[in-house]
Amino acid sequence: TATTKTTTTTTPEGVENPSTKEGGDEDDPKEQAAKAEVAKLMVDPKLSSSNEQQQDEALEIKKLGNAEFVKKEWQEAVGHYSRAIELFPTEATLYSNRSASFMALGRYDDALRDAVFCQELRPDWPKSYYRLAVARLALERYEDAAVAAWEGLAKDPKNDELKSLLQKCVKKGRKVHREEKQSNRSSSSSGSSDGS
Repeated sequence: TATTKTTTTTTPEGVENPSTKEGGDEDDPKEQAAKAEVAKLMVDPKLSSSNEQQQDEALEIKKLGNAEFVKKEWQEAVGHYSRAIELFPTEATLYSNRSASFMALGRYDDALRDAVFCQELRPDWPKSYYRLAVARLALERYEDAAVAAWEGLAKDPKNDELKSLLQKCVKKGRKVHREEKQSNRSSSSSGSSDGS
């Protein structure tokens, strides 16, 4: 059975809460699967262990990925971040950077998976919520994207990037809602003229 978490957050100035929904992923099997993978990673020492040398090597490889990202060589960046993750699988920034690379490649499901990993590994890091919101937005999950941005703003109320992203999510969600509403009106009015 699902449980509802109650949280209190301060409203960032000038931003309205997009939803009372917590987390936004209750019905998304891909996000639930990614969370399960992170949970397994955190409890299995064979999966999560890395020594200091491996961690240092991973951070050096991350730099190579960052250099490729700057050159817009996103596939190469993904390769570097993936190798770094093999060495240091509990480092959230690696998933964050790979998520951004996947977004640039249009691989939104992969970006979402890495954003979930990032957010689960560093739940107090506003950027993890940004990555989650961006991926959900690309997948046209506007309310879920807005919720992620909102939760990030609860961590950092002055984050202009998250404020802007939240507004974008709400704006796109409203537009789609209006279009669906208009489409439903059009189809119901055309369907009622069958002469009966």
